[in-house]
Amino acid sequence: MGRCVYCHQRKGKRPCPALAGLICSICCGTHRGRAIACPTDCIYYIPGVAYQQERSGHLFFKARQPLYDALYRAHGERAVVILNLMDFACYSYGVNRSTVSDQELLAGLEEVRAKLSPLTVPAAAPSACAQHLWGVVETWLKHEQWDRELVRSVLDQAIAFGRAIAGEELASRLFLTGLIGMIDERFP
Repeated sequence: MGRCVYCHQRKGKRPCPALAGLICSICCGTHRGRAIACPTDCIYYIPGVAYQQERSGHLFFKARQPLYDALYRAHGERAVVILNLMDFACYSYGVNRSTVSDQELLAGLEEVRAKLSPLTVPAAAPSACAQHLWGVVETWLKHEQWDRELVRSVLDQAIAFGRAIAGEELASRLFLTGLIGMIDERFP
C-alpha cells in the first residue's frame, strides 16, 4: 500500500476519487467535504456526512441546552418558541446547500436582527440568506402578536451562541452541521 495522497505520512487505504489516489481514513474523515471536494458518489462521503451530522447534532443539543434553560427562565416558553423558529428557518435555508457557511448564516441572522430594530438604518441589499430568514420571521410575525424586543433579545443570544460554535474560520460549518444534526435527530 502506498502513502496517503493527502498527508503523505500514513498508509492510504481508501480510494479517493477527488484526489485520484489512496487516502488514509483519518485524512478522509477530517477533510471530507471541506479541504477535499468530494464527489457525492464517493462511497465514504454520504455515510460520513450523515455520521458527522448525527454526532454534531447530539453535541450541539447538549451545548444548546443552557441557552434554552436561560431563555425559559428569563422570558418563558415564548422565548424558546422564537429560538426554535429561528432554528427551523436556518435549517430550511442550509440543509440542502452544501456551500452555506456559518458566517453566511449568522450574517443573515444579524440582518434579520437589524430589520427588527426600532431604528431604520439604510443598508445594502439583503443577502439571499437574510431574505429567506426574514420571509419566515415576517410571515410568523403577521400571524402572531409577538414582542419585537423579545424577538431581538432571543436573536442576540442565538447569534452569540452561533458565533461561539462557529469560531473565526470563514468556511466553518460547525454551527450549521450541529443544527441540522440536532433537528434531524430530534424532529425527524
